[in-house]
Amino acid sequence: MNIPPQYRKHLPLAAVTCALALVLYAALSRTPPGRVDLSSQSSYAEQAVAAAEYAARNRESRRPRMPVSPDAEVLSEGSIMIVRDRNFEGAAEKPKGMEQMLREMAQAKQPAAVSLNDAQLDNMRIKPGGGPYEGAVRSSAVPLPGGEMQEGGLGMISAPVDYKLFRNKAAWNAFRGAHKGDFPESDFSGNFPLILVSVSELPSCIFKITGVAPTRAAVNVYYRLDPLAMAADGSGKDYEVFSSTLVPAGFDVKLVQVP
Repeated sequence: MNIPPQYRKHLPLAAVTCALALVLYAALSRTPPGRVDLSSQSSYAEQAVAAAEYAARNRESRRPRMPVSPDAEVLSEGSIMIVRDRNFEGAAEKPKGMEQMLREMAQAKQPAAVSLNDAQLDNMRIKPGGGPYEGAVRSSAVPLPGGEMQEGGLGMISAPVDYKLFRNKAAWNAFRGAHKGDFPESDFSGNFPLILVSVSELPSCIFKITGVAPTRAAVNVYYRLDPLAMAADGSGKDYEVFSSTLVPAGFDVKLVQVP
């Protein structure tokens, strides 16, 4: 076959083109059957976007699932240990009782931070708050009702009170029958009955006689004021409770309040 001279110069280019075509055909024929078609990439992208939106909408409702071992123990402190190993026997130590803790402390080899015997404690004076011991605290002035000032001691509540002395047996028996109280018997020869009478709106039951002490000048009748007796009186409208005692005859009477 004679090729015209004007076409012979294109023969190398035609040969190269045919070789490239054969190589491309061989490469396409060797493509695996499971390879993704490039033409369907747009549909895969749309499916991925839809799946991401669905996951975002349901993220709050989903919770991670984790297998819990049946050996997980709920302690008294309320903590729960999650164990993934089925053969795990215990997640934490059991709580110790007070007796067990004291026994372990007794067996410890470390000495206590403060270790004093009875003799050392007897020779020590411990002051709360630290600092050297300064002795007993001095008493301070305490205001009492009425504007008075008392240096130390106990402040007492005072109320006006007077006494009544019975020198006649008939009058004493009539009084005992109309009132309540622990009234003593008297012979009206060497002693006379005495009662305490309130001279204010307070009832007479709050005054309690505690003792009698004769002196050279007078007979001291000691009494105390018990405001709580008003709640336990229970005498009602017809009776009133009085405190009474016997005083020696021939002496003046002096009332002395005691705490």
